[in-house]
Amino acid sequence: MGAQRASREEWVRRVASWRRSGETANVFAARYGWNPSNLRWWSSQERRSRADGVAFVEVAAPEPLRTKSGIDVLLANGRRLRVRGDVDPETVARLARALEA
Repeated sequence: MGAQRASREEWVRRVASWRRSGETANVFAARYGWNPSNLRWWSSQERRSRADGVAFVEVAAPEPLRTKSGIDVLLANGRRLRVRGDVDPETVARLARALEA
């Protein structure tokens, strides 16, 4: 059975625990069998998202919307826009343009 990949949320929790520990990435990661490079990478991603001022923004779209599956868009600035449920593609396009401005 292969190892299950940890979610972004799980890595955020791991990074917070590591920071509170005061230990090096190598020592902390070894205790749990994690790759210390992954711990450092997720730490840098978390710092970058804080520096950008936005880690995650939840958006409630107006009703009625047309598509049932939802849309996941990677913006040019590296952020990801995820809209679930009924989605009007033009509304998402306007939202994406506003977020990239």
